[in-house]
Amino acid sequence: MRFAHFVWLLSITCLPISETCGEQNQSVPGITKAFNLTDVHGQVHQLGPTSQRTALVVVLLSTECPISNSYITLLNQRSQEWSKNDLQIDFLGFVSDRTLSRQAALKHSEEFDLKFPVIFDGSGELASLLQPTHTPEAFVLNSKGEIVYRGRIDNLCSEVGKRRQTPTTHDLQEAVTSLIKGQPVKVAYQNRSAVFMKPRN
Repeated sequence: MRFAHFVWLLSITCLPISETCGEQNQSVPGITKAFNLTDVHGQVHQLGPTSQRTALVVVLLSTECPISNSYITLLNQRSQEWSKNDLQIDFLGFVSDRTLSRQAALKHSEEFDLKFPVIFDGSGELASLLQPTHTPEAFVLNSKGEIVYRGRIDNLCSEVGKRRQTPTTHDLQEAVTSLIKGQPVKVAYQNRSAVFMKPRN
């Protein structure tokens, strides 16, 4: 079964494709050592601890998941908003699918007009560090590379197969705002709201 092949319809309930995914991965430490990964355009990005940024936002995307694709406009807005005013926030997407080619990932990025870099994690190195369980899933890391928030972007799709007209919580934005203000993130983990993914073997 393809890693990034998810079936989602708003009118029906979508069952998880893996019963092994879930809240057991809350305690993943983060990216504690600096290393480099390349995005779909060939640009190199440094991940890991650094005093040069307030936060690193990383969002797992899927080229085929409708929920993931439906968030791209919002993610574009957030990435541009946080890149202003010298906030020292880096915003990255990443795709981690061994069946997906770099060219296909680049095509998806261009077709959906992504405004932020997208890491091509063909080897699964980043996925092994963050241990995502669903798409889209957001991670916020502090300057030490520690995960201070992981989970949903907002509660627009708080239950699989159900969708609000508008979200009532903005979990990712609230986590980043806390770091900008130098405050602790109140909610470090927010329950999954999208589609489970099958773990890489």
